[in-house]
Amino acid sequence: MTSPRTDTPTGEPLSVPAGRDAGDPAPGPEPAGAERARLRRARCVVCYWTPAGVFTAHPYPHGHPVALDGPAATVLAAFTDWTTPGQARRMLDGAGHEPARGPGDEFTETVRRLREGGLLLAEHTERAARDADLAARWAPWGPQAPFLHYTTQDFTPPPPPSPPSGPEHTTAPDPGRDADARATGNGGRTGDGSDADARAAAVPAPLFHSHPEADRVLLPRPLPDLNEPFGRVLYRRRTHYAFAPDPVPLETLATLLATVFGPTAFLDAGPHGTLALRTSPSPGALQEHSAYLALYNVEDIEPGWYHYNPIQHSLELRTEGCTRQTVTAACAGQDWVADAAFLVVLAADLRAPMRHNPDPRSYRVTLLSAGHLGQTFALTATALGLAPFQIAADHDTALAAHLRIDNLTRTPTHLLGAGLPGDRPDPRLIPAGLHAFPADPPA
Repeated sequence: MTSPRTDTPTGEPLSVPAGRDAGDPAPGPEPAGAERARLRRARCVVCYWTPAGVFTAHPYPHGHPVALDGPAATVLAAFTDWTTPGQARRMLDGAGHEPARGPGDEFTETVRRLREGGLLLAEHTERAARDADLAARWAPWGPQAPFLHYTTQDFTPPPPPSPPSGPEHTTAPDPGRDADARATGNGGRTGDGSDADARAAAVPAPLFHSHPEADRVLLPRPLPDLNEPFGRVLYRRRTHYAFAPDPVPLETLATLLATVFGPTAFLDAGPHGTLALRTSPSPGALQEHSAYLALYNVEDIEPGWYHYNPIQHSLELRTEGCTRQTVTAACAGQDWVADAAFLVVLAADLRAPMRHNPDPRSYRVTLLSAGHLGQTFALTATALGLAPFQIAADHDTALAAHLRIDNLTRTPTHLLGAGLPGDRPDPRLIPAGLHAFPADPPA
């Protein structure tokens, strides 16, 4: 039996044992009676195989990845509930496993390392109580949401680029090379070091995504009718659930798309190429989100699934036909969405933020960028007299299939939509009366 190896994701040994903060005391040797102390596997742990094929257990919120071999994983599984090492040893022995005996055997060493890695917790300790509390509080969303949340809580800056070598290099390396990797298309890194790779890396990536093979519809370019005072727009904005049956004018849709997703300016970033700005913030001006649309009640446009090309100000057809039944199914059965006129699917090209910063926390930034676009969409739609909404209860896989995007590097992140406001008041928007504010609210 090989003891578990405490590793970082890159396989380098940790200076602080996994699962233990820098200020915690070292575990030290097992105390007398350790065979009688009850231990339990951490509830907050996710296991996976690394790209190198190493089976890894990753405790959270503050643990580090721990590489496990098969016997070590078997030992960990023996502590599903509060169990003494002696009981676990006997259970494994009875199941056909034959861990060695004695205070210095590999079984005892494996248990010690599992404890050191934060994978086995001792009964009546603060760490065990916190583990149980966190698992219970996050249970409705676990393990996916808490694992993402806690393993991306702290930013890890990217390593500095390696200094160039050779007498021909007389300038300092550019630390922004990878930060604006869109200028090279692969972060300045080539595939096999060939001249072809170097030439490909020197070609700036397109500012915006497009589908050149698609049939397209050029959109009108009217002057934006956005003169309503900002304060009125801000306070009129609501999430709408009821819509008029009339189609949205094409000019209105065109103005909305150009205002929210079109470029407002271009910046010369020197060796990093050209960057585009929009009316919403985008970290690093990456503009990783593209706007795809499901159109099913818009004047002069055949129902279908489209991509908005902001440079041409055109719609690129992805899939013909878009029925209300299809929209309802893609939106998890929410039939009120089919009463609107169109959906906007925000799809992110994840390669850009990965090159900008490979730290997993950057995924949070991508989702925040989608939220920025969603807010600008809602305010602009309100100013144009539309009834906007944003939803998260949808089937991203179905949306990706309709739009014919790979759902790998380009994947849906947010869903927006709008229609014309209905004549009748929305029954969900009922002003609260005095009864909503009790005199003595509960503590």
